[in-house]
Amino acid sequence: MRLFLVSLLLVICSACGFHLRGSVSVPAQYAPVFVEYANQALGQVLQSLLNQQGFAAEDATKAKSTIVLGSTTWQKRILTMDASGQPIQYELKLNALYSIQNTDKQMLLDSENIVLSRDYSFSSDQLLASDSEIQRIKDELLLQAAQQVLRRLSFL
Repeated sequence: MRLFLVSLLLVICSACGFHLRGSVSVPAQYAPVFVEYANQALGQVLQSLLNQQGFAAEDATKAKSTIVLGSTTWQKRILTMDASGQPIQYELKLNALYSIQNTDKQMLLDSENIVLSRDYSFSSDQLLASDSEIQRIKDELLLQAAQQVLRRLSFL
């Protein structure tokens, strides 16, 4: 009986479109996927995700689709200042352009922009901790952007 209930729960979850976090399926007509980028951290994260899930192409000639990454920029903006005028909270924003094309270089998805942001607190007494927090936030934003690109590809 218990096995039946677990099986029923799994069927219901899969029927409603539930997927485990981080898992993205690329349609067969677009896999394998090649990532075209010029020394960008986002390109490396995206390539790593594709490798982990088995959708990566080693070179453009073996790919059925190509994700072309454009510019990736970071912006840092002061959100809050203390009474003495020192910043205590910042916003870190990632802007990334990308497009997706097929093997004939025809656009499957014209240039789209991903904008992600995150707030963080800053303390001049803890500079090393702040630097590691900024790097952790950047890594998380890059991962979220890469997952968003793959989700977009999966819905083409």
